[in-house]
Amino acid sequence: MRRRVTAALLVSAVVIAVAFRWDARDSGRTSLKAGSPAETRTGVAGEHDGPIEAALRYVRSSGQLLSSGPIGRTELLRHLVTARLVASQASAVEADVSSIQSRLADGGRAGLSVSQLRWAEFPLTASVGEPIGGRAVVRVWSVALFGAPQLEVTRAAWRTFTMTLRAEGATWLVDDVEVKAGPTPTDDGTLATSSFDEVDQVVSWPPVEPGRGGRT
Repeated sequence: MRRRVTAALLVSAVVIAVAFRWDARDSGRTSLKAGSPAETRTGVAGEHDGPIEAALRYVRSSGQLLSSGPIGRTELLRHLVTARLVASQASAVEADVSSIQSRLADGGRAGLSVSQLRWAEFPLTASVGEPIGGRAVVRVWSVALFGAPQLEVTRAAWRTFTMTLRAEGATWLVDDVEVKAGPTPTDDGTLATSSFDEVDQVVSWPPVEPGRGGRT
């Protein structure tokens, strides 16, 4: 189980690291503003939240987990995963942070720290199985937007999370997770790139609650 959890978190490191190999030819694309309100919105589970709400909180937490310090990261994980996973996930994220920082230095970006990176992940669709014996499997398809002002670029990574959640009292927590890249859509090459301010404005909007708008 631990190997799968660690591998899931490393997906964040891989896609970010790839982003920093993009050169000045990408500088015409949009970027997320430093200090943008696009912080992931996570917190203590609601009293009546079910497995799907808990899964969505976990997906939205990816950027906050990468940017938090060790104490804040561990505290956040206590609200997202079962007790047996807190230490292993905290260690995996810390390894991601170190790996990303090394890749930045290798790419000539030694002056850029991981805390300056912008990462916002948005769940798009979700599927949940019928809970059995206090456990449920939830699959979430998401898009992560990431970049940094210094890089003058914003990129998207499409990912699918498969999570097993466990009920602990009235709270659902992630007890196992696997992340795979894709499915990844593409455009036909005719779409115009939006301006910096247009992207920053919509990224700062609150996330849509499950069942409100779109397909359910």
